[in-house]
Amino acid sequence: MVRTRNLFGLVSAVASISSVAALGSQCSGAIGGGSAAAGDPYWMQTIKRNGTSPFNPNTGGYKVYRNVKDYGAKGDGVTDDSAAINSAITDGSRCGNGTCHSSTVVPALVYFPAGTYLVSVPILPYYYTALVGDFKNRPTLKAAANFNGIAVIDTDYYIPGGNGDEWYVPVNNFFRSVRNFVIDTTAMPSDVYGTGFHWQVGQATSLINVHVELSQVAGNKHQGIFMENGSGGFMADLSFNGGAFGMWISNQQFTIHNVKISNAAVGVYQLWNWGFTYKNIEISNCGVGFDMNTGGLTEAAQTMGGDVILDSTITNTPIAFRTSSTQTTSLGGSLFLQNVKFNGVTQGLVDGSGIDRLGGGTKTINQFVQGNVYSGSGTTPNYTQATLTGPNIPASLLNSATEDIYFRTRPQYENYAPSQFVSVKDEGAAGDGKTDDTNAIQAVFDKYYGCRIIYFDAGTYLVSNTIVVPTASYVVGEFWSTILASGSAFSDAGNPRPVLRVGNAHDRGQIEISDLVVTTTAGSAGAIGIEWYTSGDPGAVGMWDVHVRIGGAIGTGIQVGNCPASGNTSPTACQGAFLGFHVASTGGGYFENVWVWAADHDLDDPGEGRINAYSARGIFIDNTPEPVWLVGTASEHHTLYQYSIVGSQNVYAGMIQTETPYYQPSPLPPLPFSALSDWDDPSFSLSGSAWGLVVAKSSSVFIYGAGLYSFFQTYSEACKPTVDCQKGIALVDDASAAVFIYGLNTIGATTMLTVGTTNVVAQSQNRDGLQATMTVWSSANTNPPPPPPTYPDPVPCPSVYAVAKTHIDNMQTYWVTDEIGDVGFYNSPPDKAFRLWTDIKLETLYNYMLGTSTTDYDTFTQSSFPDPGFASPGTTLWNNLFNKSYDDALWTALMYFKVGDWRKWQNKSDYTDFYAFGRSIHDYVAATWSDDCGGGVFWSGDLDYKNTVVNGLFLVVSSWAYERGGDNSYRDYAVKTWDWLYYHGDHVGDLWGDGIHFNKDTKACSPDGTLWLYNQGLIASGLGGLYHNTGGTNTSLLDAAEKTINATFADSRTSSGGVLKESCDEGATNSCTGTGLYPNGEVFKGLFMKHLQYYIDYAISDKSQGANARYARYISSIAAQYSAVIHFATNAGGDIGTLWWEPYQGQGSSVYDGYSEGSGIDAIICAAKYGACPAT
Repeated sequence: MVRTRNLFGLVSAVASISSVAALGSQCSGAIGGGSAAAGDPYWMQTIKRNGTSPFNPNTGGYKVYRNVKDYGAKGDGVTDDSAAINSAITDGSRCGNGTCHSSTVVPALVYFPAGTYLVSVPILPYYYTALVGDFKNRPTLKAAANFNGIAVIDTDYYIPGGNGDEWYVPVNNFFRSVRNFVIDTTAMPSDVYGTGFHWQVGQATSLINVHVELSQVAGNKHQGIFMENGSGGFMADLSFNGGAFGMWISNQQFTIHNVKISNAAVGVYQLWNWGFTYKNIEISNCGVGFDMNTGGLTEAAQTMGGDVILDSTITNTPIAFRTSSTQTTSLGGSLFLQNVKFNGVTQGLVDGSGIDRLGGGTKTINQFVQGNVYSGSGTTPNYTQATLTGPNIPASLLNSATEDIYFRTRPQYENYAPSQFVSVKDEGAAGDGKTDDTNAIQAVFDKYYGCRIIYFDAGTYLVSNTIVVPTASYVVGEFWSTILASGSAFSDAGNPRPVLRVGNAHDRGQIEISDLVVTTTAGSAGAIGIEWYTSGDPGAVGMWDVHVRIGGAIGTGIQVGNCPASGNTSPTACQGAFLGFHVASTGGGYFENVWVWAADHDLDDPGEGRINAYSARGIFIDNTPEPVWLVGTASEHHTLYQYSIVGSQNVYAGMIQTETPYYQPSPLPPLPFSALSDWDDPSFSLSGSAWGLVVAKSSSVFIYGAGLYSFFQTYSEACKPTVDCQKGIALVDDASAAVFIYGLNTIGATTMLTVGTTNVVAQSQNRDGLQATMTVWSSANTNPPPPPPTYPDPVPCPSVYAVAKTHIDNMQTYWVTDEIGDVGFYNSPPDKAFRLWTDIKLETLYNYMLGTSTTDYDTFTQSSFPDPGFASPGTTLWNNLFNKSYDDALWTALMYFKVGDWRKWQNKSDYTDFYAFGRSIHDYVAATWSDDCGGGVFWSGDLDYKNTVVNGLFLVVSSWAYERGGDNSYRDYAVKTWDWLYYHGDHVGDLWGDGIHFNKDTKACSPDGTLWLYNQGLIASGLGGLYHNTGGTNTSLLDAAEKTINATFADSRTSSGGVLKESCDEGATNSCTGTGLYPNGEVFKGLFMKHLQYYIDYAISDKSQGANARYARYISSIAAQYSAVIHFATNAGGDIGTLWWEPYQGQGSSVYDGYSEGSGIDAIICAAKYGACPAT
């Protein structure tokens, strides 16, 4: 009945709902804008360097960071710097020169200060290299007039006399980055192939913020980029001026954003591809915008398979698009345009026969389609070559200024000074691949999040438990700094745990992460690489150049020597992940150039030997309504699926790329894992192997380019020519609406797209080269479901909080000093001490101060309760406090948790002591759990009553303990306590009776049935906490809580006219103060209201019924209690009495004392937070 996702370590709801510190403990203010002066060097030039490569044989002497000027480069525009630059790259026996194809142990970050660097031969970045220029003053790489080579920067060198062989296998040419340069070829003769980049790369590569200046002599042969092969990849923020070709590019797949091309003969030339996604391309003053080689329908005749082009502009260019073939009736190269603007274009799309199929002029093309179009479950394609009207894209996915789909390339912090960064190594992390850095790294985040950029020096950081990255963090790796998870915490697939957890459930704010790799060791079947909870405004929350790599590298234990593809190694020993990247139910954000890779080969094996690295799931977008952008992402070789989008809305995916595991179908999925319904795992009867893409129960999902590939059956490629490596590869269920897929390219799958149980898109109808290409598919229902109603956010009411303070001051008059432990308690004359209710009143004070962000009672409260170190288990004070009265113990635990919340809000490091003490009280009570009466804990040491109050409290305390530093056992106690209450508790309709009596002799269990209000509030509060504990997705828990709340306000036994009452509130005398009950009955109404507030603290995050709906439906009831307390319960002297439901002068008898005062205060505080400022 409870969704049992074992989500690790969600912290208190207070962190995201109440006014709790949003900065690290060492912060005096938020980081704000950068403090670097305009003339200061870029921070990368002067920051302290601690980076190492711990698995390099020469760890102590190997340099990760290199400044080219330290190797003799002058940057004066006169000296030939070629040798110096290449020396900086090659230093340290690195991977290149045709003798090494890949390695993770020889990384190099090569920095170029501002200047002009003359080169006469290519710069040859070896494997695992980043070339980075000064962002503030981009260095120029100027090709000399006598330059000799294929390109100024050549990423895959052709071996002379090698018959076309190169240093690296193009599709495996991973882990490269070039950013912040100007490249100038204008000194080279115009009749030679002066080229900026030879960019033949694979995944985990980026080309960012580069301008290439080319010859503008008529008929010149210069080109900005030459790319003839590979399996990329991402590039953005580029500009090209001049040349025969701005970009001459071909690759299996690529994502290209924000490129400006001017004054070229051809802006973009495409010889071949399987599928590219272009976005925000601006072409001006060129002869042809896009020139595409088309018409090939077989692997041997491969040409351009498909281009998706979005949000782009072509200006003063005679021909916007040109294809080499004519395809008026059938597919011969797919083209999809959306929001493409023409300004001064003569011809729109000229085909091989010279006919313009689109028309020129000045206009905006909403959509243009050239290719096969499908809809719903229809299996017959409609070949289309025409303009169309596209769907309305949700505003949440758009740039509000331009109404284009939002994008933001990686932050580079150009305005920040080195003093605004904090090094994790300077703070105690080793990064040596063997020291456990968990505590050191977490301490850095806890101290500096929000006010410093947290800097991971190059290295491998071993962690044995989850690292929590708080919302408001900024995180930068020096150069793909690696976090390596290992140990028992990550070993249990039944209890999955993230390596990095980003934010807390329901957080909104800002967070940026770039240049990291997350990986695991063998046996990590329970590891989730990255789990993301934070959402925020577009661009405020994101991740750039961050990769999850499972196996295939030194340190992981999943290499060719341990897990060879040809061996008989147990799959269990080679399991590396439960899930790669999890966008959880409250998460959202912008994710660019993220590769989630279960390695198919060993990067550190000289022969690049194939391996079996088992990872259950790839990328999971999990029941989130928050917008998600997947930009240039890839997910490969995971056992169940590569991408799964379930129960989510507002998802943009711009070129996603997948590969099915090479070992499948031996074994068939889900082996060697299990498919779990709690994780919305799909079935495999229609796929036969892992799904490339699953979309279920979702809406407003937009896929702009997808390459889903299946090359093998148990490592044999015999299935490729017959296109039956697997049955199906993409699945959209019938329940999803407003799902649009543009540019779907598949290899090896008989069915390209399955809808529900229907095989809709057959590869045989869409042959377009080695791949099959479908241009458009839209769901049968293209209208997303209407959004649920939205209710205003709650606004705390200062005037009502002021009323609360007046009554708190009155309650303080009941405080007396206690001889026990030099503390005190609340007393009520004549000698009616309620020492054991003091805890709930102190909790009320903290609840008030957290709600008002004030310190009104700070001095008092600090001396009003036992220090956790003093009142520890087994001490006299402990025994005097509790004496096996387990409900009294649990009320005290709640107080200590609130103390901890308060201390945390004050940035006091001792808050964890209070949390620990609260957990120790939980453990004290947990020892009484028994199977008698089906489970549950006992009320007292008599062990004869499992009443609702102690078990309701145990539910609340368990959930709070879990969120305040407790391990999974606390959440598990919350789960099983609710199960016990649900199946064995004292139900009275939708209300809860007093508990279950246990006869120790006969073992008989009998319900009591008496109704008390505090039991109802505890059930609601506990269910809210459990909802939060288990990921914020199981709304049935909230529904169950609301049944109890609604019944409480409606049932005549617990209310009168919607105002709370106890059965003892009726009659001429108030029996709530009678012998045996006094003073307990006086506080129950207030406890219900306090826990109703706690319930709403959790439940308000649920948007399934409309934003704030879970809160809005109780505004009037909360206001009614406030009004009753003020107008009925308060006497002429300003004291609050026990009777709320009728005037104190009425037939009932109201009692006025400290108990009734405190109870009324709880109702007032609830109204101040959630009662919509009711009039007094």
